[in-house]
Amino acid sequence: MTAGRAPSTTDNIAGTTVLVTDPAALVDWEMCTVGDPLLDLGWLLVTWPVDPVGFGAGTELAGHGGLPTRAELVAAYTDAGGRDTTGNTWYAGLAAFKLGVVLEGTWARVAAGEAERAVGERLHAAAVALLELAVRIARDEWGLSAG
Repeated sequence: MTAGRAPSTTDNIAGTTVLVTDPAALVDWEMCTVGDPLLDLGWLLVTWPVDPVGFGAGTELAGHGGLPTRAELVAAYTDAGGRDTTGNTWYAGLAAFKLGVVLEGTWARVAAGEAERAVGERLHAAAVALLELAVRIARDEWGLSAG
């Protein structure tokens, strides 16, 4: 492994039959979906750094003020695309669950000796918070529908 570069394989590079010696980017195809775009809205709502804060992402950004509320985001999304967003709570719950599972993967890598413990602990705490958030959203205890 080269200093400062993470180990990687070419399994996730499009056209892996070609020898790639210095890729410009890697795409995690497992997270790419051709599905309901409302899941993207769910991810945005869950990670949006305004009260009620989901799991602490973006607090520095939020500290500058001026960010719209979640209700304003949903309204802008609806106005721009014309999609029915009445199911946004379900999509936010799914997004919280999915992101929690992804982050928990780093904790598994720590257990296998493949990731730094400090990073794993931080991401594990975020994963636990996201999974707890998913439960609160499912129980309609997060106040997402209110914005």
